[in-house]
Amino acid sequence: MDPRRLIDLFSNITTAIRGELNQLLDWGPASGHPGQYQHDVVADKVAVPMLLNEGLGVVSEESGQHSIDRKIIAVIDPIDGSTNASMQLPWYATSLAAVDSYGLLASMVVNHPLG
Repeated sequence: MDPRRLIDLFSNITTAIRGELNQLLDWGPASGHPGQYQHDVVADKVAVPMLLNEGLGVVSEESGQHSIDRKIIAVIDPIDGSTNASMQLPWYATSLAAVDSYGLLASMVVNHPLG
């Protein structure tokens, strides 16, 4: 996959996550692993299917490995800075990277409150 296409995909994912976060009422703890919040779960549920639908494998901080036998793997922290987000501090982001057997293809970090 062309790096520009990956960047477009990442941009679409972060836009979709931001849209879900704008509607989120509960920013408190989730019932998953320790330190996981509702916004982590919501962001992961947006990002992982979008990545898989484009043919990428995924390693997510929130939900683990998905289809990692694929040629390109996306490594994602759906909400990087979850504690800041839970306290409504404007320093949290979605972090995405795509790698293949040769190394990094593309990456993006988007701070949601500041754009």
